[in-house]
Amino acid sequence: MLKRGDILMSTQQTAEKLLHMAQTKTYEKNGEKQHVQDMCSCVQELMQDRSLTGASERSRLKRELLQACEDVQAHTAREPADAAPTSEGQEPGALEGQWRPSRCTGVKLVDVHGMDQVQRTLRESLQLPLQFPDLFKRLGLRPCRAMLLYGPPGTGKSLVARALAGEQGVCLFEASCAQITSRWVGESEKLLKSLFAALHAHAPAVLFLDEVDSIATSRESDKASSVADQRLLNQLLLEMDGLHLAEGSVFMLAATNLPWQLDPAVLRRFSKRVHVGLPDAGARARMLRDGIGHHTALSNAQFEHLARDADGLSGSDIANASRDALMGVLQRLLTDTEFDVHVPARPTPTHEVLQDADEAGAGPAEEDTDCTAPLPVECVHITDTTFEAVYREHRMDAIVIPELTYFEMQVCIEGYQRTVTQELAERYKKYAAAQG
Repeated sequence: MLKRGDILMSTQQTAEKLLHMAQTKTYEKNGEKQHVQDMCSCVQELMQDRSLTGASERSRLKRELLQACEDVQAHTAREPADAAPTSEGQEPGALEGQWRPSRCTGVKLVDVHGMDQVQRTLRESLQLPLQFPDLFKRLGLRPCRAMLLYGPPGTGKSLVARALAGEQGVCLFEASCAQITSRWVGESEKLLKSLFAALHAHAPAVLFLDEVDSIATSRESDKASSVADQRLLNQLLLEMDGLHLAEGSVFMLAATNLPWQLDPAVLRRFSKRVHVGLPDAGARARMLRDGIGHHTALSNAQFEHLARDADGLSGSDIANASRDALMGVLQRLLTDTEFDVHVPARPTPTHEVLQDADEAGAGPAEEDTDCTAPLPVECVHITDTTFEAVYREHRMDAIVIPELTYFEMQVCIEGYQRTVTQELAERYKKYAAAQG
């Protein structure tokens, strides 16, 4: 065990250094873990030091030293000596390359509305190589390994990736660039390398990299002027080159809201660049039917009129507007005092009729096949009550929910603030026409 003088000159300095190392965990990078453990062993000896002035100061330092000692010992016992500290926002185990596939959501490509062109491109570039890899190999065709989806926010770019993986039954790795970037030098490159290594190990697999513009900004921009950003961009280019040369069925889908900020070298490596724009009138009508169709009796003409009113709304905006309209129905239900409830009708006393027939000597009656049929229900109107009282006495599926009216939905759509301005939508269209 180290002597007191070998560590620091006084108890005050020892406490300050131990607390600093416990809070910042700098001992992991500096190789001072053993030194910290020795310092923790000396804490009990330092408690006997009478050089401190005042009992209150000595008592305060004692509490701080003991707390710091417990924090450091717990952290050193939990993590290996060669492990780097995990930065904020990263997945546990990401530094060791423990990327895990995402769970299947059950969404299919047919469930994603307003993306007919995107679906055709996905089927030709990614779905066919996954279904018939031997056919592509026989024809000598190299499938499209990387595809870029760009467009306004809320248009369903991430939903397309989940639908593709769920429909094909392949592993899907979802990663945001916030999970890849690290404050430690060199760790971002390791994270990106481990992510692509996990993708190759789980082939056939699809990688969905969201917000790719945050790590693939153009080198001519001021945002990518640091050395760390240059190294991370070079690592991404290297991994994408390896993706195109891979033999297994591995594919990459990337999404961005700022395609004009991407580096030209990264854009070149995306074999397909697909614009995911705002939904058209037909897609908006189908989205509205999926969102509120089971709570309203609107006609097709009314849905089409609502779809015209929703011009300029993204898929996410339509989902939020539908939820706001249904919340209005919920508030109306909670504040109402009259309710309709479905209750079972009074059953027919079949067993009493059979008992009377036996007593009259008519012999055993034939079996009534309708006795096992479900009992009819009747609608009862309840007044002067609250929803809480009705909910306690009846099942939820027996309470009649009021329907969403056309006026309520129209008010929600017209009052919803568009997240995508017309100027921004036109900018995406111009970029798509220029770059493809």
